Amino acid sequence: MKYAHPRHPGPHPCHPGKSRDLVTKKRGGCNRRPARPSHFADRKIPAFAGMTIRVIFVFILSMVMAYPVSANEKWSRGKQEDCYTAEVLTDYLDSWNNLHLAYKQFGDCYRDGGPAEVMSEATIRLFADHWHELPALEKLADRDSLFLQFVLSHIDKTLNEDDIDKVDKLSKNSCPIHTHGICAQISDRILKLDQEIKKETP
Repeated sequence: MKYAHPRHPGPHPCHPGKSRDLVTKKRGGCNRRPARPSHFADRKIPAFAGMTIRVIFVFILSMVMAYPVSANEKWSRGKQEDCYTAEVLTDYLDSWNNLHLAYKQFGDCYRDGGPAEVMSEATIRLFADHWHELPALEKLADRDSLFLQFVLSHIDKTLNEDDIDKVDKLSKNSCPIHTHGICAQISDRILKLDQEIKKETP
């Protein structure tokens, strides 16, 4: 029976071709499995896939550059949406406070077109059907004189003549206390409107 020389140990049981001194002892012994490679370690993205991604990116970039959206166009789109909202607010313009809020937020939209007609109708309804609330308009006008001018400008030719005549009579004969200044301006506006209509009538 042969014995290994103490200075020359025999071959390692797990690595027959190597000496025991040259092999580091690891946990798990000879049956330890090598570490599993990552699922993506050997996977490679095909060359055509990378090319496809680049082509798509270039195409999208070229489309964006071909159809730029200017700041003015963005503002125009936003204004159109605001004016549509202003036009459908008819049912909420039932008090001078609400009308003032609409004026502050959508004032430019009420210059012409459908929104302007909506505002004119709301204005004459407040005058004709809620005349007793004129002091509320007086308070708002004290804080915002431009709002009063805005309101008076919407006594216009799109309104029913009977409503205008009713408001004219109220401004002359039934002016609430402390609102005589507004009553006088309403009467003056209606007089000017009559004159404008007569000039346009052949």
